[in-house]
This record gives sequence, C-alpha cells and structure tokens, in this order.
Amino acid sequence: MRRARGLPVVAAAALLVAGCHAGVEPVAVLVPPPVTPAPVPPTPPPAPVAPTEGSVGLEACKGARLDVDFQKLRAAPRAEWIRRLFLHDARFADLAVAGVVEPFGDARVARFCAAVLRGGDWDAIVLTHRLEPPTVEAALRVYSARVDEGGSEALGVPGVQGTRVRTGDTAWSAQRARAGELLLVPAEAGPRSASLYRGSAPLDPAGLEDPASAPAAGALVARLTLDAPAQRMPWAPDLSELRSLRAELRATPAGTAELRAKGEAVDAAAALALAARLTARAEEVGRPLAVRMVLRGLLSSLKVRTNGAEVEVRLPASAPQVDALLALVAAAVGARLDGPPDP
Repeated sequence: MRRARGLPVVAAAALLVAGCHAGVEPVAVLVPPPVTPAPVPPTPPPAPVAPTEGSVGLEACKGARLDVDFQKLRAAPRAEWIRRLFLHDARFADLAVAGVVEPFGDARVARFCAAVLRGGDWDAIVLTHRLEPPTVEAALRVYSARVDEGGSEALGVPGVQGTRVRTGDTAWSAQRARAGELLLVPAEAGPRSASLYRGSAPLDPAGLEDPASAPAAGALVARLTLDAPAQRMPWAPDLSELRSLRAELRATPAGTAELRAKGEAVDAAAALALAARLTARAEEVGRPLAVRMVLRGLLSSLKVRTNGAEVEVRLPASAPQVDALLALVAAAVGARLDGPPDP
C-alpha cells in the first residue's frame, strides 16, 4: 500500500527547508550536501531506520510532525494561492463534497506525521475541523463509496469509530474518537493506530501557539518537529550531527514571513561545523543570477548562529519573496495560481 503523499504541499513549501511537498524531491536550503567542512572530531551517525511493512500509522508522530494552522493560512494575503496549491493534490481535493465539505475552508489545525520524510509521504494525518457530526457522517459515506469494502470498520478499540474510505489513490482508515477531529491512516495501519489514537492528546483547534511562550511577531502558521533528523530525512546526510530539529514559520498581514529553526547537535564542535556548512551552501546556491532573480535574493537573508550545541537559523522573507516562493512551488507541481481553478 502506497502511503499518503503531498497533502500539506503549501505548509511544507512555506517552511522552505522541510522538503516534504507533493511529489517533488526536496530542495534543501538548510540541509544541503556537504561542502568542505571544518575539521571536527568524527561523530557516529544515528542507527538506520528499521524497515517496516507498509505504513506505521500514528506511531510515526514520534518521529516527524508537521503541524499546520489552516485558520492562519486563510487569513494570509495569498490565501487563494495557498488554497489552490492544496487543492492541486487529489488527496486533499477529494475531501471536498459539494455543498457539504470544503477542505481548505473547514479545516482548523492539522498534523501530518511520517517515519521518514521522502517525496511527501505521510503515515498519519490528524485533522481538526468545524463540521457537525451529521456533516462528517455524510462526507464519510461519500468517501467510503470510492473503495471496495468501504464503510464501517471494526477496529476492536472501544470509543474509536472506524470507516474505510478513499481519497486520491489512497485507501484510509478514517477514525473518530472525539468531536471535531478526524484521524486518517493508511488502511493497513488502522487497527494498530486505533489504540494509540484513543490514548492520545487531542490537537488544540485554537491554533499552534503555546500560551506559556513569550509573544512573537507574526502568526504561527506551521511547525515542523523532528526527532533524529537524519533518520527522518535520509536525503540530508549533514543532519547526522543533529539530535533534534524544530522549525516554525510565522506570517504577517503584510505578506511577509520568517522561518526560525533550532537544532540540537551532538556537541558544540558539531554545531559549529554544521553552521559553517549551511552558511557556505546558502552562499553557493544563492550566487547564480538566475537563482537570485527567481527567489528575489531570499537566500542572502539567511542567518545561522550557534549557542553551545544548538544551531539556530533565521530566514526572513519579504512579501515579494513569499510570492516568488509560492510561484516556484506552483511551477514545480504544475498548479495554477491565477485564472480559473484547476478542474
């Protein structure tokens, strides 16, 4: 069974370096191939990910999580562009039911989880929404009619309702344990994900902000959290020096945005070496005139610093640079940002 691919194309693209968007190999600004690193003591790479048969389902949330606040995306100046990018992916577009569900408009906060980030595949998706239970039931009937043996699914976990459905080319186990929230896992992972889902904490539909954190400029629209980043992103070998990585994207009503990422390296020397490589690679990638024109000089704003074993990255983007990035993603996936919507 092929895992779900590409649903959060815009959020991953907006994170600039998450490299998880639909069907496009990652263009790693913050995780480039190595370029003559400063000499440091060798550090052992993390143990390889054990192979799994099919999807690991909700358990993948322990490895990689991409949280997206659709409410904040709908308030963005380029909300229509973002909506079109989401709807370009069949798995997201197929959630629409005429007169019943409009996925970009009805979603609140979503979490996308993967054991390995490769080509936009996801092992589990948790959606909070503003739909009433009868509306959800009606939508699930539509989705379940698309798949053989669709309909009610016995999961063997009290309090968790399951429905076999299909969107795009993926057969899902759609699970409900509480109002206003829906879990989607590939069908083969349904039963073993149900018990985890029942005991999991619900997503906060109010948004991603931590009330205990200090106020920050801009609205928090997306957050990527990785444990053992080199295991989650095997196409980024430099990340073998990181134990964890957390990246946040904030956007303003003026159309600007800023990416902030913080990674914990194995030690201070590894942090310094990684920072040097990131800076050098950004300068190398951003040097050609064509790149500067397409990205409107975006990479020249990259700032990397270390604090002990921590590596901190900041990448502010002006409104024209955000527009250029969205246009680049649209071109990569074949979506249209103007004119009539894709059929």
